[in-house]
Amino acid sequence: MCWPAAPLNAALYESFEHSAQFIEREGAAAYLDRLGTDGVPHLASGRAGFPWDAALLHDQHLAESFLMLESQAAATVLRATATDLLDGAVLRGVHNDDLRALAQHPIAVALVPAEPETLYHPRATVEQLAAYLPDAHVMRGFPESPLPASAAVRAEFNAALTGFLQYAAQA
Repeated sequence: MCWPAAPLNAALYESFEHSAQFIEREGAAAYLDRLGTDGVPHLASGRAGFPWDAALLHDQHLAESFLMLESQAAATVLRATATDLLDGAVLRGVHNDDLRALAQHPIAVALVPAEPETLYHPRATVEQLAAYLPDAHVMRGFPESPLPASAAVRAEFNAALTGFLQYAAQA
């Protein structure tokens, strides 16, 4: 898991809700048109479209399916998605029971902290995950992609991940 996300979700819930309300008022087609015209909004922009923006703009099948929904149904799907994606006390989108279940399986897990840590990707999240997953390998931190600093260490990052995969394949 690279740069595991802390469950600081108030702004994300608000963004999902803002988008759901836009869909209820204007419809799924207007929502998708706004994304295509105005581009992907930033979380703090307050514009409808975040956070489903990338999925709808880059997955034609998803977009077609979404457009077939009535406004209320599309808004309901968006709200349910928010609940599922943002739940979790340690890791956004992952229930703690799922972390406990993962720890019971012989699956190699690497945790890559953000370096430097950020509000949404604090080092404490990696440490909490490591407590749930005692066999996880905590790797050195790397800058988050696509931050500019990540380009300078991309080869190092790839080498670290390749090394972990080779180790995991032999374990």
